[in-house]
Amino acid sequence: MKIRIQGLSFRYKRAYVLERFNLDMPRNRITAVSGPSGAGKSTLLFCLNRLWEGLYPGNMEGRIRSFLDNEWVDIYDSKVSLPWLRQKTGMVFQSPNPFPMSIRDNLLFPLKLAACSHGKRTAAEGDLFAVLKKVYLYDEVKERMEAPAACLSGGQQQRLCIARALMANPEILLLDEPTSSLDPVAEERIETLLTDLKSECTIVMVSHSESQIRRVADIRVRIHPPRPA
Repeated sequence: MKIRIQGLSFRYKRAYVLERFNLDMPRNRITAVSGPSGAGKSTLLFCLNRLWEGLYPGNMEGRIRSFLDNEWVDIYDSKVSLPWLRQKTGMVFQSPNPFPMSIRDNLLFPLKLAACSHGKRTAAEGDLFAVLKKVYLYDEVKERMEAPAACLSGGQQQRLCIARALMANPEILLLDEPTSSLDPVAEERIETLLTDLKSECTIVMVSHSESQIRRVADIRVRIHPPRPA
């Protein structure tokens, strides 16, 4: 196993979207999470790298452990560094969100954050190109690395966001509806990319598409909203 969730409950104000949720996720597999709107799918992803904390402190109950750096870590332990956790557990959102900077600087951004936390920042040109090749973007951007990332198409931007997450060498990659706003060609490229990436990291993705889940997921988890009290 790579992730173990035990008794997870999460509420917005007084309304629970997840209640006493339990799940084990195996390493180097794609786990697809589906369910109706409001079932807590995105909330589940946010809990896996503590994205909700600044807005909703104290709204989560339960325990989440991830196997990181060859040991089990309670990710809500006060000793766990949040920058370290988010380096190990990358996140890609539903809508592409490249930063307002060049393609090159988008890729370097995670390393700058790591430098602030750990005092190191090294990346050779070959490192950037290697990750771009992983996401099938190298041939499309190799001659315009200094161009604004905003000039890329939607599918290219999403692949750049995945590449940016991969620059930190995550062990877990979280994706929230990563192809929902893309055309069929871009969607196919992302799906091929995810299938390739699972040999390097554990992938947890939210998807509304039953056909996509059949194509790429090793494990399918369907969640439902808690019953009204």
